[in-house]
This record gives sequence, C-alpha cells and structure tokens, in this order.
Amino acid sequence: MIPVPPPPKPVPPPSSAPPPPRQPGRGFLFTLFLTALVWISLSRWLSSSSATGICERLNLPAAEPTVAALFWAFLLVIGFAMLQVVRRQSTSVRDLLSLPRRPTARREWGLGATAGWACALAVVLVLAGRGDLRMQVSGSGHDLLLSLVSLLGLALLAFAEETAFRGYPFRLLREVAGSATATLAMSVLFGLASVANPYATRVSVVVTMLLGLVLSAGWLRTHALWLSAGFNFAFKAAAAVIFGLPVNGSSSFSYTVQSYTPGRGNWVGDYGLPASWITAVALLLALVAIVQLTRNYAWDYTHRPILAGGDPVDIAPPAAHAAMEAEAVSPAGTTLVQILPAPAVPNQAGSGFPDRAEIGVPRDDAS
Repeated sequence: MIPVPPPPKPVPPPSSAPPPPRQPGRGFLFTLFLTALVWISLSRWLSSSSATGICERLNLPAAEPTVAALFWAFLLVIGFAMLQVVRRQSTSVRDLLSLPRRPTARREWGLGATAGWACALAVVLVLAGRGDLRMQVSGSGHDLLLSLVSLLGLALLAFAEETAFRGYPFRLLREVAGSATATLAMSVLFGLASVANPYATRVSVVVTMLLGLVLSAGWLRTHALWLSAGFNFAFKAAAAVIFGLPVNGSSSFSYTVQSYTPGRGNWVGDYGLPASWITAVALLLALVAIVQLTRNYAWDYTHRPILAGGDPVDIAPPAAHAAMEAEAVSPAGTTLVQILPAPAVPNQAGSGFPDRAEIGVPRDDAS
C-alpha cells in the first residue's frame, strides 16, 4: 500500500481589516439612557415654552400644539444624534430613529393606523351605546382648515412620543437590561409622563401605561417605529378630529366636532380615551391582534440571520488518488467513433423496404 501523507493544514490569508471596535459597557450605555431621559423632559419643556411665545407673538393660538410638537420632535432628533456621537458609533438618521427604509414600511404603518382607529372606534361605540357621548358638528371652512392643521400636529406629536419612548432610549435600555425590562420600564415612564397633562387621573395613568405596552409590542415585533407611530397617530386623530374628544387633557385638536361625556364613573371626562377602563379592554384586544398580524414581520425582521461558521474544509486529495485519476485519463490523440444507423432505402413501389434485387437476393419467379 502506498502511504498517504496527512493533508496540509490550511493557512488563513493575512487579514488587513482593522479589529472590530470595542463594545461599550453596560454602565456607559445606562448613563446614556439616563441622559436621554433628561433630554426628553428638557426638550419637551423647551418646545412648549417656545411654541407658546411664538404663537402669542404671531397671534396664532390654534397652531400652538402643532408648533410645540414640531419643536419637540426636532429637539429629540438633535439630542439623540449627539448622544450617538458620544457613543462613537456612526449610523444613519433613519436607523437612529428606528424608521428603516424597507418595502413593508407603508403596510406596517397602515396596519398600526388601522388598529389604532379600530381601538378608538370601539371605545366610542360603547360610550355612544350607553348614552354617555354628546357630539356637535361644525362644517365651516375655517374649522376644516384648522382640522388639517390638527392632523399635522397629531402626526408630529405621535412621532415625537414614539421617538422618545420607543426609539433611541428604548433601544439603549434594551441593550442594558433586555427587551422585557425595557418594555416594562418605558411603558411605566410613558404613563408617569402623562401625570403632567391637564385632568390626568389614576385611571388615565394606568391606561396610558397599557398603551405604552401595546406600542412597545409594535416595535418588538417589527424592530421599527412604523407600526407604533401609525397606531399612536390614528388613535389620537380618531379621538380628536373625528369624534371631538380631548387628547392628553387638551381640546386644542378638535374643531369640526366637539364632544363631551356626561357619563358616570371613570369614563372619558375631560382627559380623553385613556381615562376610561373601556379603553384598557380595547387595548388588550389590540395587543392580541398586533401579535397575530405581525407574525411575518417578526420572522423577517427580528430573527438574526444564520451565518456560516467553523474552519474551512478545502482538503487536497491524497497522492494515490490523484495518481489513479491521472492514469484514467485517455491518451492524447484518442478519438471516439460514433456508429450511426444506416438510412433506409425505399423501393420502387414505395413500401419503405428495399426490393430483393436491390439487396442481391434472387427473385422468385413463382411469386
């Protein structure tokens, strides 16, 4: 037998790529998270004060909520971008805001908007069925124009809230403590932040925390803010612009429809939909629906891709095997011969078969 030498061990080529950057520690990330919380509170106060001063000087009181939401969203983006610079990690604005460009972005936003609209509609139908809702409709052109401004303001407010409570700070805390802790903590902070709103109650704070859970689930199922931003906007827009109810204790977004609820107990009152326990039931149903309807998104966007690993297995064949393959190669100049079938020769009668005389067989005269 011919001894087979062991295959040579493959030597990886020298890599010129720089070493991967050092990952920041949990303490540093938690410090960034606390700084982000401070900036959320400070930017909200700055935006509200600036919008009040500008709108009073320009005599545009109806535009104050929209201007305040615009300033708050702008300050949040600037502040979080600076924190990302401190972290020494470059990223695009879309990735910073959890608004990636992908083909399902519009469908995700539409799914969230549909769920938010359905949730608000369900609560209003219950209130109307009990006789606890009174509406007054105005169809003037001025009120319609103000309603369009309100829609813009609610879209900016929903974007600012999602950026603050389900955006960059949420992801920082998720890196430090995990998804469950981050979801619970940010939902509690979302509810506690509503204490500063006019006419806030204990029920409204608890229901707002539950709303935060639903919105956080939208991010966890898609790793983007498209769905939660659509839900937040539609929930507020349906309540204020369509049904004329307060939003966060403010009636500044309702112009074409004015509503009030003379009901009993913990109903909407002067705060809005989160002041009712009926809203909590609707939010729980919305949470179940979101989890069921986002199964494909969760599979496509939340699972880590499977990457190949291990050592390379490109092993050279043994010398004996290579020698056998060399011997089996045909010698040079050898050609192959292909034998083709002979063509049929038709006879004169056209039967398709040759006559006896044509193939040298004597003809039988008796036949």
